Amino acid sequence: MIPAFLEVGSPEYILLLLVFLVLVGVMYRLGKKRTGEQSRAEDLKKTYAHLTRAMLDELPDDKLVEAVVANLTAKADDKAADPFYVVMALSRGRRAVYSVWLTVNELARGSLRQYRETPSARFAEPALDGLRLFGAEACATILENGMAAEEPNEVIAASFRDAIKQEKPLELAAAYIRDNPDAFTDDPPAADEDQSEQPEQPVTAGEDTTP
Repeated sequence: MIPAFLEVGSPEYILLLLVFLVLVGVMYRLGKKRTGEQSRAEDLKKTYAHLTRAMLDELPDDKLVEAVVANLTAKADDKAADPFYVVMALSRGRRAVYSVWLTVNELARGSLRQYRETPSARFAEPALDGLRLFGAEACATILENGMAAEEPNEVIAASFRDAIKQEKPLELAAAYIRDNPDAFTDDPPAADEDQSEQPEQPVTAGEDTTP
């Protein structure tokens, strides 16, 4: 026998139906948002799979970090390897940008415990180097203390989030990219003008060297 409060048309039944519909709507919006974020990430990887100096020069400052990160993510996908080893094989600047971007986003949205218990924690050391390279000393010190603590300390995590707001490490990373664009592109290195000069030929014995 169906309980009275579940009978079709009862106030309780209508209330339960409304709650169910609201939950379905929330789940749909969350799924749509996540799908949209994934689609945008894929579009960025396609756009910046090959990053040139001209492309960097045309980008506004607030798009530089995402372009470099998309470029590095595309490289990791192409190699079908562990992203950590792919990124660690790159230049210091590229390692720094990716590691700082990952760490800042992870700790801005989650807890220190979550960060330490996921593969992202492997990027803590290059993130420390990157934060110092970019001039975010407070962020670097707090992150170092958080990783060295025996137990994850969420007070430290909160301090890190406060330091992010003050030092803005991702903006500092963008400034570093702007100042060192050639370190982040896939352009072939420019030929050294000195190498283009022909080496002096040795003089053969008895050869007349008079001009």
